[in-house]
Amino acid sequence: MVEVNQSGSKMVLGILGEMRLSGRIFLAISWALVSLAGAASHRDQPLSRIAIDRAVVAPEDRAFVKASPSILGLGDQNTEWVTLEYSIPNPSIGDWVGVFSPANFSASTCLPENPRTGPPFLCTAPIKYQYANYTNPKYKDNGKGMLKLQLIKQRSDFSFVLFSGGLSNPKLVAVSNTITFANPNSPVYPRLAQGKMWNEMTVTWTSGYGINEAEPFVEWGPQGGEQRQSPAGTLTFDRNSMCGSKMAQFLIVGDGSQPPDMAIEDHGQRWLPVARCGGRRKSLAIVAGDAPARTVGWRDPGFIHTSFLKELWPNSVYTYRLGHRLFNGTYIWSPHYQFRASPYPGQNSPQRVVIFGDMGKGVSPGVPTTMTDSLNPSQKITTSLFNGQNYLARSRSLTIFFKSKGKLGYVDGRVQAPSSTDPGYDHWEIINSLIMGWLIHSMVPEIDDGYLFMDTAQDIWEAVAAYNGWKRLDHLQGYKSVCPINSARYQKFVEQVRVFKFLEGLNVEFDPVRSHVLGMDVFPSLQEAFAFMQNEESRRSAMLLSASSDRSALVSTPSRDGNRGSRPPFEKDTLFSDYCRRARHTRETCWKLHGPPSGGRGDRSASRGDRLGQSRMLGFIILIQLSHNPLLRLFPLLISLGNLASSTSAFLSHQLLPWIIDSSASNYMSGSSDLFSSYTPSSGQDKDEADGSNEYNNFQHGSLNTTKQLIRDLENIDIVFHIGDICYANGYLSQWDQFTAQIEPIASTVPYMVASGNHERDWPGTGSFYGNMDSGGECGVLAETMFYVPAENRDKFWYSTDYGMFRFCIADTEHDWREGTEQFNFIQHCLASVDRQKQPWLIFLAHRVLGYSSADWYADEGSFEEPMGRESLQKLWQKYKVDIAIYGHVHNYERTCPIYQNICTNEEKHYYKGSLNGTIHIVAGGGGASLADFTSLQTKWSVFKDHDYGFVKLTAFDHSNLLLEYKKSRDGNVYDSFRISRDYRDILACTVDSCPSTTLAS
Repeated sequence: MVEVNQSGSKMVLGILGEMRLSGRIFLAISWALVSLAGAASHRDQPLSRIAIDRAVVAPEDRAFVKASPSILGLGDQNTEWVTLEYSIPNPSIGDWVGVFSPANFSASTCLPENPRTGPPFLCTAPIKYQYANYTNPKYKDNGKGMLKLQLIKQRSDFSFVLFSGGLSNPKLVAVSNTITFANPNSPVYPRLAQGKMWNEMTVTWTSGYGINEAEPFVEWGPQGGEQRQSPAGTLTFDRNSMCGSKMAQFLIVGDGSQPPDMAIEDHGQRWLPVARCGGRRKSLAIVAGDAPARTVGWRDPGFIHTSFLKELWPNSVYTYRLGHRLFNGTYIWSPHYQFRASPYPGQNSPQRVVIFGDMGKGVSPGVPTTMTDSLNPSQKITTSLFNGQNYLARSRSLTIFFKSKGKLGYVDGRVQAPSSTDPGYDHWEIINSLIMGWLIHSMVPEIDDGYLFMDTAQDIWEAVAAYNGWKRLDHLQGYKSVCPINSARYQKFVEQVRVFKFLEGLNVEFDPVRSHVLGMDVFPSLQEAFAFMQNEESRRSAMLLSASSDRSALVSTPSRDGNRGSRPPFEKDTLFSDYCRRARHTRETCWKLHGPPSGGRGDRSASRGDRLGQSRMLGFIILIQLSHNPLLRLFPLLISLGNLASSTSAFLSHQLLPWIIDSSASNYMSGSSDLFSSYTPSSGQDKDEADGSNEYNNFQHGSLNTTKQLIRDLENIDIVFHIGDICYANGYLSQWDQFTAQIEPIASTVPYMVASGNHERDWPGTGSFYGNMDSGGECGVLAETMFYVPAENRDKFWYSTDYGMFRFCIADTEHDWREGTEQFNFIQHCLASVDRQKQPWLIFLAHRVLGYSSADWYADEGSFEEPMGRESLQKLWQKYKVDIAIYGHVHNYERTCPIYQNICTNEEKHYYKGSLNGTIHIVAGGGGASLADFTSLQTKWSVFKDHDYGFVKLTAFDHSNLLLEYKKSRDGNVYDSFRISRDYRDILACTVDSCPSTTLAS
């Protein structure tokens, strides 16, 4: 629902229908009262903010957009990154770039039922967008920008459009060249689901091939065994399948005295007075218009294919791939996938189930999920390996390679590691590891071992640069030798001096490194010594707890009064003198060894030596700037070591503090303390969308984290239930492709079962129980077609499924569930028909909360549930002894005690033995959409609440032991759990309203 505030009053969107009764017309208003916080948790689809129907086409001569590369997916990738360059002569902060697919989005594609009332308006929304100034703070001054956006295969080509005028009055000023995938129609994004039989698995996927072009099938069989082919059925739909045509929307506003101050005149409206309601008059703004699913949000869905793989052996592993046989005899194949067949109903084996709701999408990270879509980290990216003698050529070659892949920032420091709790950390870690593998495998084996223990690709890059920089600086030494033997000896001597100076600069914490290096039979090189130090630092950071997660390094600066430079407050007495055995200074600044500073304690004036050193630095800077980087980075190190033979830079190294300070950081820096600063996440790493698009008004903040955690733990998951509010497309159909791409690693491996939510089904006048417009006109068509469920009627999205020792009864809360309805009868049959001796764990699933919730809007209504939720169903739950009921809709986590009719039936919190005597109710709607607030009222039945993103995992160990865990999406750790331990006789035991009447007759 959408709320608008005017003069402190809430205005609620409703629907007006006409009802004829006794020859008179009455207005039937469907109310859906929600609190402001409740509305905030169901915000608009980001694309709906764009008034594309108001767009005017006014290209500017000097404006342009260029997209590259022009062909994507040459290596059969389903996901690729595109670079955009653009410019506009009169920039403004409201300029934005939209991605359109198909590339032809002109007014010629508009339907006749959408007449134009002015200039050539557009009638197709972009599939994503971003503001033009996103990566250039000076965009308003120079009008130039660059973006990197992620595209997936969506069966058509793409173009990129630069708009001025903001989102509300867009003005098209430039259109890019067209780009496309090499084979945009190929089969993609398989989704597994349980069939109607326990030994049946269905595979659903999307392609651009209709039945008049190709025959779809699945090639499958036991892992390593004979493969067979099963045909697939094909479904699609057109724009007329969407709901919302010629619907009238009504806005109940103010006191009815005048129209609201809103800019809706372009849509056509009239005003009607309404009888008093609550003592105040209201007015209805009648706004004609169609749902986005029929208009600006429509996009051809392609073809959805489903194949049924039957007579599977329980728990056996099968491989499969998707295929299309073209009528010319050629085949189009997908990559290979695999799944494990379901266990036999009642089979006594560990079974693991993940359940959540309301996840949404966040655009899958730019890291491929299958090897066919990825670059292998062990791949050699250059034919000529680095051997220690060809640094300049190899570094240049690698720089070009990393630039072409958009990854140079990972090695030159522009992309820093986010905090481990940051949503973008996993993405950074994967890319960093990939590049580290590339770098290691671009070296000859004789030298790559020294870099294996470094933490980041930047560490390796800079270590190689620094080491080879020493070699390039050797020509600056004043020593000249005629004899080659003497020259070689001198080179070895210089190397040893550098190692000694390096060891001398280490603090006492690294004594083990000093001892190890000095005790080696063959004296190591500086490169090897540095690797030993890095290894020790990694060991220390793993063993010691750090009070800060900041990965920046601290830097020491010259201080003549012996005081230490800047370091974190938690780090006590890091410096230590091994001469006087006292802390807070080192041997190099020990007064007992060197005497007090000439200026006395507290004198900040520089000594002559300091001034000499500073004056000599200028000459060195001039000299070093003649050389190519990374030599410039070596200047502070060279100054501190005093290695140059030139008299203009010769001074004792003890005049400076040690140039390495242990700050519990993973890397070390040398030079000025001005370099110390916290990192800033790179563009896109701190956004909902991996590529930074749609950053404004995106309310699916936890979606990517939930997806990543499930992928990470996929080996320990057998089946997934996504109980409604699947992707929040809300009538913008392009988002369904992006969602199925996001979950492909999960849905292609384990059954991905879905339930219907308000954002999939609800639209007025279409048979949904609620008369709101949350689906944007999809009215269930997308969810029912894109995903298979074993329902008798797809529009009636209730069904049951068995998985080993579990029976799941899945309700459809967007249809009436009350006693006497068709759905009530289904629920009763599902609960009553289970054999609890075989399947002891009975689970009820639904989207809206039909049980208990402390959401603030439910509390405001006084129901703590969906109105009319549990009144009809709680007797069924109690009679058939439902163990757990799990819901979505409310975007948080909450667990109740075992409860019946508002009374806790068991006071235990975490370990239930024997009969529960009631049902435990769980809200697991924190899959990804913006969080919902709890009421401040405290209820006796609420055991645990968490205002965060997460999911529920059920593990049935056997027929007597069940574990429920609530895991947060941010880290995958368990934050709430309980165990049920019981026998079959405990299920049979009678409790209140759970057993039929008995007789005393003998």
